Amino acid sequence: MISLRVCAVCHKKAPKEEFLRVVRVGDEYVVDLTYKVNGRGAYICREGGCVESAKKKNALKRSFKAFVPDEAYEELAKYGKPKD
Repeated sequence: MISLRVCAVCHKKAPKEEFLRVVRVGDEYVVDLTYKVNGRGAYICREGGCVESAKKKNALKRSFKAFVPDEAYEELAKYGKPKD
């Protein structure tokens, strides 16, 4: 059975490979492309505009229950695919 993950923005369920994983490591937030970094993680769709919507909706702030700096969203934007 494949474990499904949920997008923090649109709440779509899919295998983890379809998402970008953002991990909180101490006070820093990193994009985990290996899906193996230890720490609290949140998943966001690579496509469909979820990366752009994450900042507007404060998706990471809700997921981590903590302040998320703008730099974390800027780093995430480097890996997202633009909305079609």
